[in-house]
Parts: sequence; structure tokens; C-alpha cells
Amino acid sequence: MNSVARPIDRIEKFVSEMFPGSCSVAVEGFDHTVEKLSVEEARVVANASPGRRREFAAGRAAAKRALARLGIYCPGIPAGRDRAPQWPPNVVGSISHAHGVAIAVVSRSAEVLGLGIDVERTGAVSGEVVPLLLTGSEQQWLRVQATKGAEAWATMLFSAKEAFFKFQYPATKAWIDFRDVEVSIRSETEFDIRILGALRIHQRATFRGRFLLSCDGLTITAIHA
Repeated sequence: MNSVARPIDRIEKFVSEMFPGSCSVAVEGFDHTVEKLSVEEARVVANASPGRRREFAAGRAAAKRALARLGIYCPGIPAGRDRAPQWPPNVVGSISHAHGVAIAVVSRSAEVLGLGIDVERTGAVSGEVVPLLLTGSEQQWLRVQATKGAEAWATMLFSAKEAFFKFQYPATKAWIDFRDVEVSIRSETEFDIRILGALRIHQRATFRGRFLLSCDGLTITAIHA
């Protein structure tokens, strides 16, 4: 299924329900071109492949639409030296893109401390990379799921860690390893993620997130605090 045919509105509705009402979510397909970027944004992907430029443009388009829903007009969202989005003053946000879809979530910083969103193709994480991404306890839990879609669950655990990285990075500027945090499933829609080392974010070591295991072929994870 191509990006135009995807039920973007449906995905947007589901993702919006993963965040509090103070947050604004927007979803776009990869049909945006580099010509729609600001000069500063275009500079970020000037030497990138056409596919990377399309996904970047879709992510920025989603972010601008999400900001507009908060009443914030933003002609461009450049990237810093660390490649992270540079949001307008008093705004926190997160962007993710995969498999033809870009998702952005934003909020005023007075409403939330941080946001993390991640989207992956369901089942994208295969067995050979699992030891690089998951802790021993996570791998043990995953082996129990061997007959229940192990690759889908491995992708979900990886995605939760990606969402957490985006959530924590603006506050800490820390490049944490995948095995520095551990995910446990609470329910069909919720997970907990725990920092294994000494790092603390907003004086906490454990956070709760939400997930969609398969939404039109996508696995989506979200964290806010």
C-alpha cells in the first residue's frame, strides 16, 4: 500500500489518543518534496538521498501542522548540530517516520516536560539484531513470545526505546545505549521503561508509555511526562 492510500486520518486519531489533550498530533505521508522546506530545513538534507529527503519533508510538514493546531505558526524547523529538531521557544516535540508515514507530536512546555514518538514497520526487527538491542530479561521474555509474533514484539520493544531516547534527549543530551533501559509490558496498550544506570530524567528512573502493536502495518510507541 502506498503512502497516499494509507488511512492517515485513522492513524492520526489513534496516535492522538496516546497523548494528553494538551498535545497536538499530525500525520503525513511521504508525498512532500524538498521544495516545500524552508532554506534552513533544506540545508539539513541537501546531501541526503531522495528517500531521506522525502521522509524529512513529511516529518517537517507534520510538525508544522501540529504546531498550527496549537496556534503557533512556524515557517521552518531546522536541526541542531546533533540533528535534533530545533523547536520554537516554549515548545517540546518529537518526530518519527517509517514505512511511508511521518508522525509529529508537539505541546507547549508549560503543559508537558517531554514527548517521545516512534513509528516502525511491524516486524522490522529480526532475530539477529535482538542481542544488540534488548537486555537479557527482555530477550528471555521475548523467547516466550516465539509462537506469538516474536518479531512484532521485538519491534515494539525497540520502538519503545527509540521513543524514550527522543523523550529524554532534550533534557539530558545523553546518547544512551539500547541496553541502558529495559521495557516491560503492562497491558495490551501500555509499557513501563526503566533506566538501568544512574541517569535520571526529571528526577525519575521509570516512565510509562503507550503502544499500538500493529496499526496498518505500523508499530507506534509514545511517551510523555
